[in-house]
Amino acid sequence: MHTAVMPHGRGEIVMEGSKQAFYMMFTQTDCVEILTHCPDGNVAAKAGARASGMRMDWIADGAYPNNGHLVDCEIYSLKITDWILQSPFVEQIGVWFHKRLREIYESLGINLEEHSIDRNHNKVVGAAVAMIAAGQVYKGISIYNRWAVMSSHDPVFCISTNPIVISLGSVSLKMKNGEIEGELCQ
Repeated sequence: MHTAVMPHGRGEIVMEGSKQAFYMMFTQTDCVEILTHCPDGNVAAKAGARASGMRMDWIADGAYPNNGHLVDCEIYSLKITDWILQSPFVEQIGVWFHKRLREIYESLGINLEEHSIDRNHNKVVGAAVAMIAAGQVYKGISIYNRWAVMSSHDPVFCISTNPIVISLGSVSLKMKNGEIEGELCQ
């Protein structure tokens, strides 16, 4: 995140832009953490980092050049797991995915066993689906499986990346051009 925003450009538009940039970075690249320098004395940089959901990780002593000398700076970060929980975009993708999954199971004549959806379930599923759809297949699967194993859900597996085919156990999902199709696993 670039926290050097001119005073006239600060506010809601910058916050909205950072949300969109974080979404792009975390779903469409191999990025798992975003870092920024917030040098001593730059109150606006620290406020912007905090407002966008970043948190201070450490202080780098004398690490930031400022007016010809080195000053201390706080290093702020946003880890992918923290982003997933605060992103305004991913939960609705998770809701859409679960609706589509029910349709697929019904079309295959399978009774989809309803499982409890904890407060983070749709967020993690939505983030994983967004990553997989953007070509970050193994990253999306890894993020989902990390959560699934610790939350008593079954992991998923990649069968193919071209086309993208994901195994859910009894059903495999093929993802292409924003569409998801399902078929019984052999």
